[in-house]
Amino acid sequence: MRRLSIVLVLAALCLPVSAQAATRVSAFYYPWYATSAHDGSYQHWSQRGHAPPNDIASAFYPARGLYSSADRLVIGEQMDELHVAGVDEVAVSWWGRGSAEDARLPAVLAAARTSGITVAAHLEPYSGRTVASVMEARRRIDDALSVDLVGVEQVADQRVVIVLLHVRGDDRPGLDR
Repeated sequence: MRRLSIVLVLAALCLPVSAQAATRVSAFYYPWYATSAHDGSYQHWSQRGHAPPNDIASAFYPARGLYSSADRLVIGEQMDELHVAGVDEVAVSWWGRGSAEDARLPAVLAAARTSGITVAAHLEPYSGRTVASVMEARRRIDDALSVDLVGVEQVADQRVVIVLLHVRGDDRPGLDR
């Protein structure tokens, strides 16, 4: 009996994510990267004094090489790969209005929808962030996502959309500064 239990547990672990319980899988998605060929300069690959393309600010080198997070083909391929891996939703890093991530959000949304992935926004601690700016950002993201967000909400097509706030130690949610 014990051997049968072990075999059943191991078999369950081998099942694809979609065959297991109705668990939703979310992954963070960081559209931070730029290349000189696509964007005019390297962004994030060159942090901490690194000199791309051979020396990058990462412990791992992308199998396909350096990429731009603004490249629609790259975004589409990444969303397809996430979908095949069983990811249902991406929480996209967003650094406020006018940021590179703000400019890239529409392409991420389009690619995610094409791949059957829902999108949440991860509001980072951007400069000048206040309760008022977060509410404005929420309205902007509501419009981009075409849904009304109130914390966590089950929307008509059974998607769950979440707006995440990155809170540092000295930030106090609910207090306007």
